[in-house]
Amino acid sequence: MYRAIFVCSGNLCRSPMAMALLQHHGSLSGTSVMSLSMGTLDLVGRSAPRPVLEVMEEIGINLHGHRSQGLRRQLLEHADGIFAMERHHLDAVCALAPGAATRTHLLSEFDPDDPSPIDDPMGKPFGAYLACRDRLQRIIPVLLSRLPGSEH
Repeated sequence: MYRAIFVCSGNLCRSPMAMALLQHHGSLSGTSVMSLSMGTLDLVGRSAPRPVLEVMEEIGINLHGHRSQGLRRQLLEHADGIFAMERHHLDAVCALAPGAATRTHLLSEFDPDDPSPIDDPMGKPFGAYLACRDRLQRIIPVLLSRLPGSEH
């Protein structure tokens, strides 16, 4: 089983969406994955904002049970792959868990159309949440296809 961790700032929007999408696409493809999400701001126990819940519900994914968590060194050290939304998230992971540096990547590296960081939709109009979800939906199957043991 491949253990992936997605990292953003608050662990409220981008990383929970990516986590859920990897689980969803992994399940559909029969690829054995376990994904978690964490945030660099160390916000603990917060729910995903309503727009995140809504854009994910539109595609049949329920994130109502999500609760934010901060970076946890032990989990980072045991992950097979860590995927950060922006450079400063990647730097925070590497500072906390230097041994994980070779397994830590910008998630945007897997975007076939746009290598720029994945923008945070927090506090922006609803369309920003849709755009973030749609971009993640484009990236996650590419990421999944490159995981060890993937059938894609």
